[in-house]
Amino acid sequence: SADAYAYLTHGDSAFNAPIKTAKGRSSKADNPIAYMQAMAESAIMQGNRNVLVKQKMLNFVRNHPSDLASVSDVWLQYDSVADEWKPVFPDNIGANDSASVVAKKMEAFEDKMKQMAEKHPDLVQRSNEAPDIPYKVIEKGQLNEHQVLVKQNGKSYIITVNGSPRAAQAANGLTNPDTDLTGAVGKVFEGAEALNRQLSSLYNHVEPRLHWLKLCARCLVLKYNGVRQGRS
Repeated sequence: SADAYAYLTHGDSAFNAPIKTAKGRSSKADNPIAYMQAMAESAIMQGNRNVLVKQKMLNFVRNHPSDLASVSDVWLQYDSVADEWKPVFPDNIGANDSASVVAKKMEAFEDKMKQMAEKHPDLVQRSNEAPDIPYKVIEKGQLNEHQVLVKQNGKSYIITVNGSPRAAQAANGLTNPDTDLTGAVGKVFEGAEALNRQLSSLYNHVEPRLHWLKLCARCLVLKYNGVRQGRS
């Protein structure tokens, strides 16, 4: 392909996951109120991004059909080992694929999933045809930079940008400069965060009554991050 796209390989998101699996810990837990507020703010911002950005993009692609972007349903496949349904996405879209190649790969993926659904309807289904099946999409690990997950009227859709992934990256919030913590700048932020965690731990052990001061500081940081992320 003669096209050269700028991929954002860091893949970090400005949002905190509102759903996490409890894995236990060996250290003393911090005050959970600040983390609850962070997850609530992230859920609200993700919902606003879905309504104000992603749904508008979905309507635009539907109302202006072309070979630049396509809309498809989310396919689900039952994992007998994990005993759960998992979303399935094409994993062969490369960084050097042209728009026509991406479109062909998406078409081949759709044909393959349709054939599997016909042969094994109890193992492969469309998410929109089986609303009672629970599943979770991990956008960072499962979607590539050409794709955008959109929720509309209780249904999930995938927008695939066949050409430059910049529009999909912007819709997913990957072009926000505040989410790119790679290189020297990232090392500085990582060091500051490590120092902040260490100081917080020391404060908790030395003077537990300072918990409320740390909570106020966390709230101010969350407020700043919310304003900063809102610019994306």
